[in-house]
This record gives sequence, structure tokens and C-alpha cells, in this order.
Amino acid sequence: MELSGAKILMTGGAGFIGSHFVADLLDAGASVTVYDNFSTGLTENLEGLAVDIVEGDILDYDSLRRAVAGHDAISHQAAQLEITRSIGDPIYDLTTNTIGTLNVLKAAKETGIAKRASSGFLLVSSASLPRASSLRQKLMTILNLHAADLRTVLR
Repeated sequence: MELSGAKILMTGGAGFIGSHFVADLLDAGASVTVYDNFSTGLTENLEGLAVDIVEGDILDYDSLRRAVAGHDAISHQAAQLEITRSIGDPIYDLTTNTIGTLNVLKAAKETGIAKRASSGFLLVSSASLPRASSLRQKLMTILNLHAADLRTVLR
């Protein structure tokens, strides 16, 4: 996928990892909309970045679907990662990370993003990124490795 001119929705884009991906996408020429509930993400992480911000939760499907509409791709970084919260409220942890991700996949399918993306829809953990010198190399490596399998999942 050519990133220059692409419209990307970044869930969890105000978090530490998401905000760094946002900066890399902007450097590659993409326009980025950050979709975040700010439960752990910080507006300070986005200071100086030319992004649109939509405050919303991936568990709110209607809000998420409206935010997804009109974008070329989604980078899904939203997750509940706090260990103490997962111990204290494992149901919230499970719901956010499973139902939230399912909502992202469903919104991608229903808005046509999964079909429009030239290499398919991609869902990976940032920890699985191969060593590469740029975001573009990382994304293209993963897309080439996983796109066919993910298109099958989304049919």
C-alpha cells in the first residue's frame, strides 16, 4: 500500500506506541485520524502532529464505524495492557482486547476497507515487527507475509 496520500485511522493513536506510528505515517505522507478513548493515551503524545482526533472507544461500535468510514486503512493499536487493571478487572481486559478488536475487523469489513486495501487488511502486534530501517519496510514486509491469510479470514 502506498502511504503517501493514504488516509489512515489509528486506534490507540494517543498511546506511546501508537503516537510513534502516527509520526512515522505522517512522515511517509499519510493523513492520520487518531481514534482513542484516552484511558491511557495522552494528548501530549500528539502535540505538534497534524492529526485529526476522534475521542471514542473501540467497544462503541457505532462511533468506531463512523470514524472508520472514509479511510483507506486502519492501524489497530488500541488495547488494554495495564497488568494491575487486568488482574483487578479481567472481564474488562478480555472485553476490550477481544470484542474491541472484533469491532475493528467488523468495521473494516462493513466499510469496505478490507476489500479496498491492495494488500489486504493487516492485524499484528507491534512486538512482531521484523527488524527494518523504516516503517514502510516493516509494513510492506508484514503485508507480503500475511495478506493472503488475512483476506481469507475476512471473507
